[in-house]
Amino acid sequence: MNQKKQKIKLNHKIEYFVFFFFAIFIRLIPRSLAYWFGRRTGSLAYIILKSRKHIALDNLRFAFPEKETSEIKLLCKECFKNLTLSMIDMFRLDLYSEKLCKEIMEIEGEEFLRKASSEKDGIIFLTAHIGFWEAGVFLFPRYGFKTNFVAKKIKNPLISEYIFEKRKMYDGDVIDKKNGLKKILKTLKNNDAIGVLLDQHAHTAESVTIDFFGRPANTSIGVIQIASKKQVPIIPVFCYRIPKNRFKVIVHKPIYLNSKVGLEKNAEEINEIIENAIKEYPSQWMWIHKRWRALN
Repeated sequence: MNQKKQKIKLNHKIEYFVFFFFAIFIRLIPRSLAYWFGRRTGSLAYIILKSRKHIALDNLRFAFPEKETSEIKLLCKECFKNLTLSMIDMFRLDLYSEKLCKEIMEIEGEEFLRKASSEKDGIIFLTAHIGFWEAGVFLFPRYGFKTNFVAKKIKNPLISEYIFEKRKMYDGDVIDKKNGLKKILKTLKNNDAIGVLLDQHAHTAESVTIDFFGRPANTSIGVIQIASKKQVPIIPVFCYRIPKNRFKVIVHKPIYLNSKVGLEKNAEEINEIIENAIKEYPSQWMWIHKRWRALN
């Protein structure tokens, strides 16, 4: 992936040093112990990261006005735990062997993956920052999909490169969200797969403002435009955490966006899919994200 080189500062190196050795520690210990550590770290983050907790609590109150304060707080605490567990899983991405996956993953809708794989056409996998959202990195290749993931670089270039390399371990690639249009089109033309998360705030110039959980939110339209115009099938896939450190993967039937109804209508359909997926396991979504900046 061609990336514009960022200047590496001293604070980048210090952050990466801490990050890297934490990653080594998490990779060396058993998965059960790593998860125990992740949950405790999440509980600590809930206490320390007060501004993010405030954002999460506000978001949850607006999304679920019918829920009691005690339930909202519990969802918020579990949200922080899921985020730290997601970090643990990212460190261990290459350790998810086929044998381990068979032991800890149950998959609903597996037939949709097998059928799409046999057709050997370009495809878009849609997911969101819920549960174990990085699972597609090793899951999709096992069904024969070479998958390139659309992602945004983070501020620390050293940590960003580490994460990108993890995502490329199974013969896929990472497409920079900022200038990845040509590569997305090339991937689909080559009959490969694109993995994309469409649940975060997008800049006004590259989005439409439509409701998400009943409030206006900027929704990215780049991939939606491509899917609609080129009639590329979209397969929604969500990987949830379930008891005993296991996962439940739900694969939905492929959808085709209607090119005649307009971008807003298609974006509404995508938002509805993601919203319903979040409602299945509300504690596992990234509520700390400023999703509703369109209101400001």
